[in-house]
Amino acid sequence: MEFDKRKLYFLAIVAAKFTPASIFTFFGIFMILHLLWAIFIVPETKGKQLEEIKL
Repeated sequence: MEFDKRKLYFLAIVAAKFTPASIFTFFGIFMILHLLWAIFIVPETKGKQLEEIKL
């Protein structure tokens, strides 16, 4: 595999623009959105047979 300086340059630019706090915030927001999706969209399947679950 040949070394590509453009990839390293792109990585350096991306690493310089995002702080650890901004990355943590990004993932935190998406975890909250996922939690809301799981609570309100995903159907409850506890105590149901496989045949009873409709997708």
